[in-house]
Amino acid sequence: MENPPLPTEILYQIFENFCLHCQDKRSISHQQILYNKKDKNRRALISLSRTCKSWGCVAQNILHHYFKHSDDEHQISFCRTICENPELGEQLQVAIIGRNAGINQKLFAQSWFKESMTRYAHLFGLEPLNLQSSVAPWGDFIAPIILLRATNLKHLVVHGSYNPIIFQRFRMEAVMRNKALTQKLESLSVGQQEISSIWDLGPQVQTDLHALGGLLIKLENLKTLSISLPNFASLPEKLPLQTLRRLRIGNACQSKNELQRLINSTGKLEEFVYREIEDEDGDRSPFTLTSQEIFEMLLPMKDTLKRVVLRIYSSERPPTAMAQLVKLQQLRVNAGVLCNISTLRRNNQDLAKNALLDVFPPNLQTLCLDHSHTDAPRYREALGCYISSTYRESPQEQKLREHRGQYLLYAQRTQKKRKYSAENVAHHGLKTGA
Repeated sequence: MENPPLPTEILYQIFENFCLHCQDKRSISHQQILYNKKDKNRRALISLSRTCKSWGCVAQNILHHYFKHSDDEHQISFCRTICENPELGEQLQVAIIGRNAGINQKLFAQSWFKESMTRYAHLFGLEPLNLQSSVAPWGDFIAPIILLRATNLKHLVVHGSYNPIIFQRFRMEAVMRNKALTQKLESLSVGQQEISSIWDLGPQVQTDLHALGGLLIKLENLKTLSISLPNFASLPEKLPLQTLRRLRIGNACQSKNELQRLINSTGKLEEFVYREIEDEDGDRSPFTLTSQEIFEMLLPMKDTLKRVVLRIYSSERPPTAMAQLVKLQQLRVNAGVLCNISTLRRNNQDLAKNALLDVFPPNLQTLCLDHSHTDAPRYREALGCYISSTYRESPQEQKLREHRGQYLLYAQRTQKKRKYSAENVAHHGLKTGA
C-alpha cells in the first residue's frame, strides 16, 4: 500500500528530523552520535523505511547518514548492506568504526564479502587468485571495506587502542594511486580516549605513509584533526593541511621537530589542544616539550588562533611567547605550563608575585587553570596579581571576563582511568571544566 504522494524534498525535510546527523549538520564533533547510547528516533526511520517504496527509499537514505559501531556483528551487517546496495554507502556522512576481532572464516563463504575482497584485493596487498586459500583474518577487512564504500564520508572516528590498526590493512601506495579512499573528510578523530601513563602505554597511532599518513596526505578539505597517543616520527613532509582549523593532540610525547613538522603543514589554526602524556613518577621524558617552545611554534597563527588547551609536566619559566598571540580568547592550562611546580614544592618556594604579568595574551577573555589543592598556593599570589592587572573600569575596555580554577585530584588518576582525549576535552568548552 502506497502512502499519500509527497514531493521528495518534503519527505527529506520531515524524515531528517529523526536523524541525529541531520539535526546538527554543522557540528564538528557530532557528540550526539558519539555519546548517545540509544537513538530512539532511529526506530522511527526504520519503520518509515518499511512503509512503501517512495517513503522507504528516502528513509533508507537518511538511515545511512551515519554508522556507529556497537559490536562486530552489527558492523558486519552494515558492511554487507552497503556492499549489496552501493548507493547507501554513498549516503554515509559520519562513521564511528572499530576493528572486527577474530579470523571469522565464515565470512569468506558469503558472496558479498568474497566479491568485495576480490574487488579490493589490490588495495589490501593481496593476490585475488590466492584469496580462497588465504589464512588472512577476514574480520580485519570489514572496517576497511566500509571506508572504501563510503565515498562521501565527511566525519570519521576511530577510537580505541587497537582500532587505528585499520589503516595498516591498506596497501597505501595503491590506495593513493587509485584515490580509493574518500578525500572529502572534514574531521578525523583517531586513538584511545583514556589517559595514558608514560609507563603504561598502549600501541601508538602510526602516521607514516603505510598507515594513517597515507590517508592524511590526500585530505585537502580536513578542518579538524584529533589524534591521541600518536607517533609522528615518520609523519610525511608537507601534508596538505592548509584548511585545518582545529588540531588536537592527546597523550602526547613528541619531540620538538616532530610537532614542528606537523604544525608547519597547517595554515590558519583557530584551535590548538596539546596534552602531554601522564608521568606518574615525575621524571620528564627526553621527548617532552616546554611551553615556550610550543607557543613559539604557534606564533605564525597569532592572527587566527582563538583557543588553546595545553597540559605539560613542567616549565622552567613562564612562556613569554604566549603574550604575542594577540587574537587568543580562550586559554586552558595546567600549572606545569607556567612554572616548574615540583621545584617550587621541593624548595618550599612560591612563584614570584610579578612572574605572570607579561605572560598572558592581551585580549584573553576566558582563563581556566587546572591545578591541585596542594599546589595552588605556590602561584596563587602571582595569578592574583595578573588578574588584578587586567581590571578596567569601563566594561567596554574589560578583556578578561572569566577566570576558573579547575581542581584535579592527580593521585586518583591511576586508580580509575578518565576519558578526556584530545577529542572530548576540546568539545565540552572551558566553562564546563572539560
